[in-house]
This record gives sequence, C-alpha cells and structure tokens, in this order.
Amino acid sequence: MQQLLEDFKDIIKETTIERYEVSGNNIKLRMKLRLVDDSQLSIRETVMSGEFRKYSYHWQDKNTNLIKRWDNAPDWDVKTFPHHIHINEDKVIPSYDRSIEKILEIIRKEIG
Repeated sequence: MQQLLEDFKDIIKETTIERYEVSGNNIKLRMKLRLVDDSQLSIRETVMSGEFRKYSYHWQDKNTNLIKRWDNAPDWDVKTFPHHIHINEDKVIPSYDRSIEKILEIIRKEIG
C-alpha cells in the first residue's frame, strides 16, 4: 500500500486510512484520498478467502458531487456484470478497470 501511495504522490494530497484489517486471506480496506484538485476518492475493498473481492471506488468533487464510481455490486445489467461505472446517478456503463492502481491512473489523466 505504501508503494501505491508513493507512486501517485503527484495527485494525492492527503491519505486517511479508516480501516485496514488483515486476517489470514481476508482483507478489509477503507481509505479516503484527498487529491490535488480537492476532489476525494473513497476506497472500499474486501477480499474473502483470498479470492472473492468486493470493491467500490467513489470519486467526488470538492462539493461532494459524484464524478464517477466504479464498483461490482450486482445491481446493474451491463456487459461486464457485475463490474460497472456510475457516470452520474442515472448513467451506468461497463467497466474494465478494477483496481486502485487503474482508477488512480484514470484520475491522474483526468485532473492533469
């Protein structure tokens, strides 16, 4: 995790780890990143038995308006089910980006 934060230090202004638990092959991570444009990325990842992975990467602007949210909650019928991106509250599209690293790369490109 430390290396990830170091790799993206050009866009991360502040890091808050709310929860990080490791028990055998189970991991729970809850973290917030304040970015250089004052937007915020809320990260939620859960790994069970080293395999099952539930995630949500919620990116919002400084006024708490949704920019994008990547998640795998099985609530939308998309080609990449259950992986999808919320572009706004009404528009959902397929998602191929499923890791913190990929999301931070996208955000880096979007905020410059």
